[in-house]
Amino acid sequence: MFEGPRLRIMVVIEKVFSLQLDGETSIELFANALAGWAGAMTGASKLVGKHHVISNYVTDLSGGSAITESTVTFDSAEAADRFEALMNDVHLAVREDTVDELPVPLRRGASRLRTILRSDGRTSMVLRSSTRDVLVPSSVSSDLVYARPEIAKLPSEVFGELIGRLQAVSSRKAFTGTLYDDTFDKSVRCYFDAGQEDLVRNVWDRRVSIVGSIRRDPATGRPLSIRDIKSVTPEVGHVEEHAWQQARGILKHALPHERPEVLLRRLRDE
Repeated sequence: MFEGPRLRIMVVIEKVFSLQLDGETSIELFANALAGWAGAMTGASKLVGKHHVISNYVTDLSGGSAITESTVTFDSAEAADRFEALMNDVHLAVREDTVDELPVPLRRGASRLRTILRSDGRTSMVLRSSTRDVLVPSSVSSDLVYARPEIAKLPSEVFGELIGRLQAVSSRKAFTGTLYDDTFDKSVRCYFDAGQEDLVRNVWDRRVSIVGSIRRDPATGRPLSIRDIKSVTPEVGHVEEHAWQQARGILKHALPHERPEVLLRRLRDE
């Protein structure tokens, strides 16, 4: 009995990785950081087996804090988990300055990232995977590590609330946003789920409260990202700039968009 060719079903797994630079980021500095980051990913691909890595594309670029996100696609869950574990090792090695302990294919890219921090003392770096966020502080901010001791006592990942201004919302590939929190005034990456567009439709560039699973740097308490978001609520009591011009009190017959001086003149003449 003749049997036709068997079809091989490919399992496609995606992992998202993120590089973020804080501070005054020049084009040259950002380009060098991207080169180091790409070098680390190339090394991880070699260790996993390049045939397991289907694609690796930049899927989001955000200004302000120079954030780059890359989506890597794999043909198996095992390859995806191995790759992510290697990138987590790179992130920690850059933070702890233990690059020489990494497998050889990872060292060149990781060393380049570390060199950037040495050459530019003002820039801090956040390296993210789907399972871990790592803050690499700048040499200038290293003396401020315990500036928020009450926050640093919090678990590195906990369900809670962040308050700040929501900016740079993007729905390309992944639905993400950037929140500048009130406490540290640093960007926090927000990962929304599909179908949550209505939560952020009318709150762009406004102060909001976001409730979800918050990842923090264990040393400083600084929030790095928020995931599994449950709610996005405009801050009650916050007054937008020039909002006083819209005040009408208990006046009747106030026309929409009528300037205050015109309204006063009309009321005086009546």
